Amino acid sequence: MRNCYIVNSVAIGVRVANTYSVDTGDSLITNCIFDESLDAGTAIEQNSSGGLKIIGNKILNHAIAIDLDPVGSSSILLIQGNSIENQGTSGIVLQRTGGAATWSDVMIVGNHFANNVHAIAQSTDGWLSRILIVGNIINLVSGTNYGVNLAGADEGIISGNMFMGNGGAPVGIAIAVTSARIVVGMNYYYNLTTNVSNLSTTSNGEVSFGADGSAGTVYRLLRVPNVVV
Repeated sequence: MRNCYIVNSVAIGVRVANTYSVDTGDSLITNCIFDESLDAGTAIEQNSSGGLKIIGNKILNHAIAIDLDPVGSSSILLIQGNSIENQGTSGIVLQRTGGAATWSDVMIVGNHFANNVHAIAQSTDGWLSRILIVGNIINLVSGTNYGVNLAGADEGIISGNMFMGNGGAPVGIAIAVTSARIVVGMNYYYNLTTNVSNLSTTSNGEVSFGADGSAGTVYRLLRVPNVVV
């Protein structure tokens, strides 16, 4: 799907689903504009299918720009080079609302988030593994909002991102207690109340839980330079 203009969809602009074989079929959504004047609904929802690529789109004024809501186990999702602006709830939501689906190999790379409440938010745990969040620019609206909030992910890298707050009590990165093997590399933090909050109690000798709110000194931290303004 390319070069489309979807306006005022209210509920969902595009839903990707393969109800017959949930981990089969590759698809691409690129160079499209999703424009919602009502601050409602979801631009793109992914329920099932094989590898999906969401590349180079403009998504404006929805409640949620991209909703990963699996109903079946699958893998390989690339969200790259999108401009995601003025979402009332979240830019990208990672959730599982039913069943025992698992997702892996999720790459969120090089996107621009502007004036969103939350940029990348995982709302349910126990199903997501191998997530890469690299090279994004995240500009939050004023409030208790999150750049990246992982409710429970296993294996991931968060590095090379810019997190910018605009008042209230914004948090750059939040890692929940049920997360494990998450590497926090070099990021840029500006005007945030908390840069990184790490509550994970999982110890792993080869993995970084770099944070200013560390889970404890018993865990081995691989610290790399970060810019905090």
